[in-house]
Amino acid sequence: MKDQEQNVRGYAQMLEDGLKEVFSTETYRHFLVFISNNPNYSYRNALLILQQCPGATRIRGFKGWLKVGRCVRAGEKGIRINAYFDKDPKEEPQHFPMPQDKHQPEQEENRYRRISVFDISQTSPLEGQEEFPEPEEPATAVSDLFEPKQLEGNVPHYTHLIQLLRAISPLPIYFRGGVHAEGSCDANCITVRSDMSQLHTLRTVIHQMVRSRRRDFTLNPEQMEIEAESVAFIVCQYLGLDTSGFSFQHIAKYSLGKEQQFLKEFLDNIQKTALYFIDSIEGVQEAERIDYDTTEYFLFQNPATAKRLFQAGAPVYLVIPGKGELLTVQKKAIEQHEGPFATDRDIWFGGMRLQAA
Repeated sequence: MKDQEQNVRGYAQMLEDGLKEVFSTETYRHFLVFISNNPNYSYRNALLILQQCPGATRIRGFKGWLKVGRCVRAGEKGIRINAYFDKDPKEEPQHFPMPQDKHQPEQEENRYRRISVFDISQTSPLEGQEEFPEPEEPATAVSDLFEPKQLEGNVPHYTHLIQLLRAISPLPIYFRGGVHAEGSCDANCITVRSDMSQLHTLRTVIHQMVRSRRRDFTLNPEQMEIEAESVAFIVCQYLGLDTSGFSFQHIAKYSLGKEQQFLKEFLDNIQKTALYFIDSIEGVQEAERIDYDTTEYFLFQNPATAKRLFQAGAPVYLVIPGKGELLTVQKKAIEQHEGPFATDRDIWFGGMRLQAA
């Protein structure tokens, strides 16, 4: 059997190399030029600006342009961004909680608000004012870079792959039409849009499975997106599916400003989680091959996983194909065993495998 951990490391390197390529494109260079010309705007707001006004070069608010001798022309539509404000207590009357509300948390005093800003192309110089110097070069559209298009294409054995993923999913998976989001998950189920291509559907299913698996461990939403899409890419590569056309750009969108180090920050979790899903898929395939009932015990084939589970104190059994025999093991026996391993199903899917990894 191939060393799956080595394979996962190889897929992770593909991911890192692919992201380096994204961040070295001409479009991303233009994005950095825009940032340098507008240093007071966050990466997120810069992205919002360029999505609404792809040719934007230099941005200020209405009053900001007046201060430098320019005025926004009548009829120009503002570019909406998020601005952070410290709320002035004088702005709003005080509200004293009713007795039944005394245990409710106080509302945050700091607020994000939507405001309008304008590009220099939407302004004209005031009378007697000199022309404002133009930036080094105009920024170009970033929509293709940070809003990748859905993957297209059918997948051989698609129905069987969906069955495999359903067998290892932390939650039930439902396909529904008429929903805006590609996929979502809550405490009860995973929902995936039903009108996408087979390739994009499989990628979305795995992405949402990772989110449901990691929701209690990864609280930062940007980190969650990075981890979920990275694991989806690695697992899809293992299944022979190339999602790089979507995954690299999707991850880049959530790693703006930290692209050089983000993967190293999360790589350990990404590799552990990807290996968990790959081990799980192999376990289902092996159980199908030897007609093994996994109602009580779950199969897996990776000896390194067996060692880690054993060291973590989880029960590990040697499975003898054809006999259905379970043997408790010592560490040395794991290295000598050529067949699959098993552990209690509730331990495997209850989180012990992830912790042990």
